[in-house]
Amino acid sequence: MSSKARTLEKSGKSGQKRQRVSRAQIEGTPEEILTFEAQALLTKVEAELLEPDGKLKPFSPLPFDTQLELEVVEQSSTGDGLAYSPDKNHVYAIPFCVPGDRVLAQTYKQIPHPTYTSLRFMELRRPSPKREGVTPGCKYFAECSGCQFQMISYEDQLKHKKTIVGKAFKNFSNLDPSLIPPVGDTIGSPLQYGYRTKLTPHYDGPRRRDTANWVGRPPPAIGFSAKNRHVVDIEHCPIGTPILNEGLTIERKKVHETYHTRKAGVTILLRESTRRVFKKESPSPEPPTSTTSPADGQATTSSSATETTDGTEGTEGASSSTTTKPSTSVIPPSAEPSTVNHDFTAIPVPTPLSVKHELRAPDTPEIIYDYPTYRDIKTYTSVNQDFTTEYVGDFTFVSRANSFFQNNNSILPTFIKYVRDNCLPPPPQSLSSTADKPNETQPQPQEPPIKYLLDAYCGSGLFAIGLSPLFSSVLGIDIDAHGIEAARQNAKINNIPNAGFIAADADLLFADVPFPPDQSLVVIDPPRKGASVDFLKQLCAFGPRRVVYVSCNVHTQARDVGMLVTGFGLGGKKWRYQIESLRGFDFFPQTGHVEGVCFLSRVPAGSDAPDVDEA
Repeated sequence: MSSKARTLEKSGKSGQKRQRVSRAQIEGTPEEILTFEAQALLTKVEAELLEPDGKLKPFSPLPFDTQLELEVVEQSSTGDGLAYSPDKNHVYAIPFCVPGDRVLAQTYKQIPHPTYTSLRFMELRRPSPKREGVTPGCKYFAECSGCQFQMISYEDQLKHKKTIVGKAFKNFSNLDPSLIPPVGDTIGSPLQYGYRTKLTPHYDGPRRRDTANWVGRPPPAIGFSAKNRHVVDIEHCPIGTPILNEGLTIERKKVHETYHTRKAGVTILLRESTRRVFKKESPSPEPPTSTTSPADGQATTSSSATETTDGTEGTEGASSSTTTKPSTSVIPPSAEPSTVNHDFTAIPVPTPLSVKHELRAPDTPEIIYDYPTYRDIKTYTSVNQDFTTEYVGDFTFVSRANSFFQNNNSILPTFIKYVRDNCLPPPPQSLSSTADKPNETQPQPQEPPIKYLLDAYCGSGLFAIGLSPLFSSVLGIDIDAHGIEAARQNAKINNIPNAGFIAADADLLFADVPFPPDQSLVVIDPPRKGASVDFLKQLCAFGPRRVVYVSCNVHTQARDVGMLVTGFGLGGKKWRYQIESLRGFDFFPQTGHVEGVCFLSRVPAGSDAPDVDEA
């Protein structure tokens, strides 16, 4: 039986039928996370909870709307504070609080769980020392459920997210602790507020989907959900970028004018787009170029006598910009020491010389950030099929507004650099350097260089294009046809001739791989649900020399990495992997989410697989 099954069985009600749960069924849900963490807390005090007859004192759920004053003892990976019940035979999960807080909380209607109960935060009775000197940056904090950690320092946020990664691999990988290396420090975001380039506020529809029920009612609340409750009316979101907050004001006004015609609730898309205009050193006149704004689709004319627009399809004069496009030839990995297990400094966001807010039309705001060699013109769109543009270092990326692209642009240059610096194995030691040192391990025969990149779940090509200078050939695959369309366009925009893209399910990636596995690297960046078992089996059968697994859900990442380390049987040509390093990147400051990055290296086929108690 797996550790997952054992935990669920142990937390089950007395007399309940035991259920075996395989690793493939683990989804990394908040309920699963709280089950593990609540059980761990109860185990700590198990000796105290034992009754004379040797049984745990039974817990009786409290009636709804019962208020309790509780002491928070631990921070959950979900962002909730955890507190013991008065008899220490049950755990309460309370949002918006930290260890050391004494809070008033209230029960509410929910499906009973044997080890924990979620409560509603009501009042802070005694603040924790962790809150000292910290003021939440949002007036809706503790009502809106979007952020969990605005009440603690950013340093403490990063420390906690390191524990989230560690607990995920402890609880969900099903691996012996000896197979999991120490988790590296979490890499922080250069921006802790004003970083999100995509927001999706929403509002509820009328009762019974009948527009007649709007009559006599004020406009609905437009914003984000409270914890397990109604929508909170949000006029300004501090973690959204400035242009998105200007867009939020405009879109709220539109809803107030049209909501009474809607039969159902609506989710509003707000997506930032950037037009970068490089300053030319030579003022020689050139014909004006026509560009299309992603906010309203109207063409505007900008003179390129002193400036040139870069990074959009059909733009002329891009080659005369002051920024050099990256080379597409194969280049060796950095000669600097690997940063995979050491301190890694985030690349700071450049400070603009000036910031100017303009209205190009009544509902078309622009924010212009002026830098020494270029200016960025920020706009927004609320149209799903519009194309938006982002810049990551020297690379330009276009994608449809409703397609997936990382929502924190400020950390992406740091993130891509970290992956690029560490995705390839370090250069081997020379034979001469150890020949005269008999007590040192002699190097193995040099393996062929890794020259090929397979980018699974490639989206619009962030990794395929961002890592392309390291490889002679790159192949990306994604089931989203719009994402592949954008990836191909991005390869053209960035002058990347060595990257190809296929619109298909990632499970088909290994059906006809054109690359030799000994010289291949696979990057995996799946959705929150993780990779399928079929995909992981095919990966082990193909056996690329190295794997980089990136995930916005470190719990399903841990599950999948556990299967790669265990392997699926070493018969034939199947391989398994060992974890080289593991750490988090803080793509979402103020929230309980963390992006996991795991580097894995192939283990020789003759190695013994670790013993795992499989369901």
